[in-house]
Amino acid sequence: MAFRVSKGKICELLTLLKKWRPECNPLYYMIKNSHASNNTWPRIKIYVDTDEVKSCQTIVCKAIELYKAPYNTAYFAYSTNTTNLQTLLKQDGVVDSAEEYTTFELVPTRLLEPIKEVICQQMDYVPTFEVNYITFDFDNNASKRKSSESMLPKGLSIGPLSTKYVQLLEEKNILPFIPKFAKTLEHYRHLAAYDENNTPVSWVIQKECGDIGYTFTQPALRGRNIFTILLEILAAEKQVHEDGHYSVNPIKVMHLARKVAVGSSYVFNKDVKITRLCLQKRKSQLDLHL
Repeated sequence: MAFRVSKGKICELLTLLKKWRPECNPLYYMIKNSHASNNTWPRIKIYVDTDEVKSCQTIVCKAIELYKAPYNTAYFAYSTNTTNLQTLLKQDGVVDSAEEYTTFELVPTRLLEPIKEVICQQMDYVPTFEVNYITFDFDNNASKRKSSESMLPKGLSIGPLSTKYVQLLEEKNILPFIPKFAKTLEHYRHLAAYDENNTPVSWVIQKECGDIGYTFTQPALRGRNIFTILLEILAAEKQVHEDGHYSVNPIKVMHLARKVAVGSSYVFNKDVKITRLCLQKRKSQLDLHL
């Protein structure tokens, strides 16, 4: 059976999830941030495999309209029991199998095949985009990161992003779905480097799942450590408010991440591997729902 977690049980669930961090960080922060906003943003539904939250082994979080259509629903999941995970995913209401597109966001890579077995084989979706990531954590030397601002290249200044730049963020988005940047900028921390014309040329944004991501630097300015400086300053600010911080990097470009890491304040957590999986309903099955 699937058991919906009530608001009164969220703190109990977060306490349980702390035992499984950092592998469950994306799920942990989705639930924590939703709870802090009274489920305003992100809006989620949480399902577990037992009515005793403190004893559950599987958690599936359904994020409603986290991204723009057609990727209306995204799922975050964690489990110490893959059989329970598959059983939970099959329960009515947990996964909306009528959606044309869906995503499983930053789930532990070890859970990928059990998820695919249910979503692909039994709900007839096919993967369209799959990326494996490794996580890295920031150290606690906030004063060192704060001093990084003085290293910014001449002519650049630092400030928060404004919602007037949402279109620019969408244009530079490389993901198969489009995040709701206006919502993200409203609720979470972000930093940008501005040129002398007051145009953002590089930025980092804290995501709903806690990852310091949605990063970009104009090609002409890459290789000058602007991204690293912004990343470290934002992480220092986040440390004041959060119980830890992390970011993710695609395994396929690890060589670039290692270059960025030289002399900076974060370390790779090689034991934590997570995956983003985007799927599309097979055409023949989609027609049945229309």
